[in-house]
Amino acid sequence: MTKLIIKLFLKNKNPDTASGRESYGRIAGIVGIICNLLLSILKFIVGTVSNSVSITADATNNIADAGSSIITLVGFRLSEKPADEDHPYGHARIEYVTGLIISFLILLIGYDILKSSVNKIIHPEESVFSWVTVIILVSSIIVKLWLSRFNKVLGKQIKSTALEATAADSRNDCISTIAVLISTLVSNYFDINIDGFMGVAVAIFIIIFVSFYIFIRFF
Repeated sequence: MTKLIIKLFLKNKNPDTASGRESYGRIAGIVGIICNLLLSILKFIVGTVSNSVSITADATNNIADAGSSIITLVGFRLSEKPADEDHPYGHARIEYVTGLIISFLILLIGYDILKSSVNKIIHPEESVFSWVTVIILVSSIIVKLWLSRFNKVLGKQIKSTALEATAADSRNDCISTIAVLISTLVSNYFDINIDGFMGVAVAIFIIIFVSFYIFIRFF
């Protein structure tokens, strides 16, 4: 699928040129925006219908990911600009700044998930189980795994910190959605509400992982 997208939609496939890097970044951003918006809409619908706070929060996470893809898109566009009087070495460093911004956005999302999860432990709410919800969550995991691989492949080809950060984010999203899926199944079959506890565990994992990533990549 990744090779097909590159073959069909990349105008400049040379990763060693500024325009080629911008082409890779643009296609990565567009694919990320489309996938995350679709996932967000589906999760928001099933989360509202099933009265599931965790699924709705997961939908919000996808909206933030779509925003990150927009930042990636803009970052690559700006990095393509040639050197000028104010930037004698060009604008390539903007891409590193973009990667750092994405990482901090992920940290904010992790903190927000942590707060929501603690609140759910204190004030638990009953959710309505549906196999449609399960199918959408499983589909989301598959899409996010592919997005992680997609961004990692493109990131390696053009040596992009921003795309590597996006790939890591997609992988973390898989873990988050798996946690939501497990808690949904456990709540239905064992009548035990573990959404809040699972959310806390996932949020802590995301915060630690991204903090470590920022440290080794940018400091």
